[in-house]
Amino acid sequence: ERSQSQYVAHPHLVSDLSSSPRSAVMTDVSDAALDNGRAIITKSLTRIARKLHPTSEQDQNALISETFANIVTTTDAADAVADTDLVIEAIVENLQVKQALFRRLDDLAPQRTIFASNTSSLSIKAIAETSSLERQERFAGFHAFK
Repeated sequence: ERSQSQYVAHPHLVSDLSSSPRSAVMTDVSDAALDNGRAIITKSLTRIARKLHPTSEQDQNALISETFANIVTTTDAADAVADTDLVIEAIVENLQVKQALFRRLDDLAPQRTIFASNTSSLSIKAIAETSSLERQERFAGFHAFK
C-alpha cells in the first residue's frame, strides 16, 4: 500500500523524491510536457545508476525501474493534489503565474497539504499571499540544486 503522494512539477525534483517510500505525482500541462519530463528523469537516473552500479547493467535498470514505479504522471492538477501531503511547484519565475497556480491548488488540496515553491528569485511571502491564511502558515521555499 502506498502512502500519501507528493505532487511535484519538475523532473529533477521527481527523481530526487521518488526514491523515498512515498510516491511522487508529476503533473504538467500536456502529455508532451510529461513525456519530456520522463526523458529528463531517465537521463538523470541513468547517470546516477551508472555511478552506483558501474559493473551491473541489471542493477542500473532495476534502480531506474524501481524509481519509475513510484512516479505517477497526470495532466489533471485536481487529481494530483486530491490526497497529497506536499506540493512542490517548479514553473516559470513569474509572480502572477505562481500566485494563480497556488490560488487554484489551494481550493483543490486538503488543508493539511504543505505548499512549496521552487523559486530562486521571488518572495515566498508574495507567492503565498493569494492562498488562504491557513495555507500561508504551511507555505515554504524549496530549491533543488543539480
